[in-house]
Amino acid sequence: MTPPDPQRLIVRWAELSVEAEDVRAIWLRNLRGYDPKRAADKLRLGYLSNPAEGARVALLCPKDGGAPVGTMGQHARSMVLGATRVSAIGLADFSVDAEHRTLGPAVLLARTTMRDAMGRASLVYGQPNARAAAVMRFIGLNLVAHWQRYAKPLRLHPWLRRRPANRWPGPVRRLIGPLAAAVAMFDRPLMAAVDTLLMWRCRNAGVAGPRLRCEAARWDDPAIDALWARRRADLLLGERSSAMLAWRFGAEGRLAWNLAIGRDRTGAPHGLVVWRDRASHIEVGDFMAAGLDPQVPASRQANAPRDATAALVLAFARMMRRCGATSLSFEHCGSPDIARSLALAGCHLRPQRMPLYAIGPLADRPIEGWHLTSFDVDED
Repeated sequence: MTPPDPQRLIVRWAELSVEAEDVRAIWLRNLRGYDPKRAADKLRLGYLSNPAEGARVALLCPKDGGAPVGTMGQHARSMVLGATRVSAIGLADFSVDAEHRTLGPAVLLARTTMRDAMGRASLVYGQPNARAAAVMRFIGLNLVAHWQRYAKPLRLHPWLRRRPANRWPGPVRRLIGPLAAAVAMFDRPLMAAVDTLLMWRCRNAGVAGPRLRCEAARWDDPAIDALWARRRADLLLGERSSAMLAWRFGAEGRLAWNLAIGRDRTGAPHGLVVWRDRASHIEVGDFMAAGLDPQVPASRQANAPRDATAALVLAFARMMRRCGATSLSFEHCGSPDIARSLALAGCHLRPQRMPLYAIGPLADRPIEGWHLTSFDVDED
């Protein structure tokens, strides 16, 4: 079979008002797990209604005017560094029909889309799978970091019950059933005691912050914008205003995301967590803790944590344990002090990692000055 000739292909920008069906058809043929509704929701939410503006889709097309055979999207993102607003573009939805799935057409599509994005944004980034990563490297994007996955157990007895019996030594195996039953009786107070010890450890390490209580909230809660106004000025992070969070997680067609706000004893907000329940496992889609209180003199906060991440995680864990959840998981890329707070709050680093490729003026910024979560990924 003769490989497709990239010289017979061109890249142009889709007119989404009239070519939406062509775009969705390519996704249905090439993106795993997509059905017509999911493809339509992706196009509407990621491109047509994206509040950051500037989102669009590149089409790989035959020069003779035939039907498109590939897509690559530019997900516009509004990011902030201190008081400076930054334009960013996430490369996504890279898909090419099987008969054109060779290096030449893929590079033509990706390079054209990337060069256009560099002319419009200070940061161009992507989270490619293993096959697409080779193309990203070939066109000049650099591997700058990895998203790390963290997990925090909330209950012990589900883990004991799931543990395959043949992994335990014989004498221990005979004790597992009674042990699991005994743990089930005291599981909740036991794990609550563990978190109390973790809070004590965080306070000794100087990263705990105030004791918080997490409460369910709506996407239009004024606390969201209050927290956004108190964001850490040293981090590059995506805009988390109430309007942006409502689009990213609360819009019709998104999966069932929920919002919790962490408040202190006075009711003042110190952080937010976006989450969803997956059969008693809680997947965290986003989290952000406020920075130091601007109303308090810096001299009085010299030994305070840079934000309330540890206190927020422990408060959220208490909330989810009361709801019967068995575990939490987070994804995070960036600031090592936030990663340290996650670890001190009992979150364990998991082996799963997702690469972050980037290019542009801000791509050279040390990863220690970033805060990225699942909020910054184009998938739900």
